[in-house]
Amino acid sequence: MGAQHTLFLLATSVSLSSPIMSNVLKLGQWGGYGGKAWEWNGPIRKISLRHGAVVDSLIFTNTKDGKTETSPKFGGDRGERSSEVSLSDDEYLVTISGTVGVFPVYYPDQQVVTSITFVSNKRSYGPYGDGGGTGFSLPLEGGRIAGFFDRCGEYLDAIGVNVVSFGSQLGTPLGDKVKVGVWGGKGGNSWQYDGPIEKIVLKYGSVIDSISFGSTKFGGNGGGNTQEITVKGDEYLISIRGTTGSFNGHSVISSIVFVSNKRSYGPYPYGGRGAQSHFYVPVQSGKITGFYGRAGDLLDAIGIIMGPLPPSRLPFPFLSAG
Repeated sequence: MGAQHTLFLLATSVSLSSPIMSNVLKLGQWGGYGGKAWEWNGPIRKISLRHGAVVDSLIFTNTKDGKTETSPKFGGDRGERSSEVSLSDDEYLVTISGTVGVFPVYYPDQQVVTSITFVSNKRSYGPYGDGGGTGFSLPLEGGRIAGFFDRCGEYLDAIGVNVVSFGSQLGTPLGDKVKVGVWGGKGGNSWQYDGPIEKIVLKYGSVIDSISFGSTKFGGNGGGNTQEITVKGDEYLISIRGTTGSFNGHSVISSIVFVSNKRSYGPYPYGGRGAQSHFYVPVQSGKITGFYGRAGDLLDAIGIIMGPLPPSRLPFPFLSAG
């Protein structure tokens, strides 16, 4: 296609049929910092895409109480291919995955979304876009995607998701919380801690041997190094990142970083033995209320339990319709 293109931008667009809720978790961003901010919330029934080498644009269609509402186009229209994701009445989005990278021909200095896959409770849609760059994924349990946000210009520069829990509707003990993860291997036994996070104690050598919350320990008795992390006052954890690696033929957590609203702690250990893959969940609004995973002689896997911030701690004012 030629250089002529139409570009629709909206600094902050909120669906009138579903205002942003105060119990939302904002997870992301994946991508770059070009373009302008955008946001659209559900109930989303259809997604229209333009894509080619990268993802050029998204348009969302909401349907509620017999009324249909269509979003502006978030991005440009260079892409030579069009695709459409249509959700059935009992279908909802549960996660996304994709890749981010540069677009050498038109956008060599900025990262954009180069491919995206939408996953519902029924099936997967995509990938859309030719891909390339760094992959991202959002393993999610107990929640659904209520909307999307991030940045767009001539392309889809970045994407994030608004997630709400349906745990309380299913009668689960997590209530309005959502599980994100897990990362690591399948050895050991499952564990979960969902309580006050005031102190974390790690034992590690070349990989993570155990993690403790107060008097509750998950993992083995090895590890020549001990690291204690104290979270107090108005500080709270918002995310983790780290690496998984191979130890005696098993995939385990080889290093970890804890991220709070104040600072980062780690990595422990630095480097990590046999690091095979990295994991990270960027968070814009939400807090860690607990952890879960698998453990035996080592910390085999870890995930986070997330809940919404109380209104007094929200990093920005939530918008509502009307």
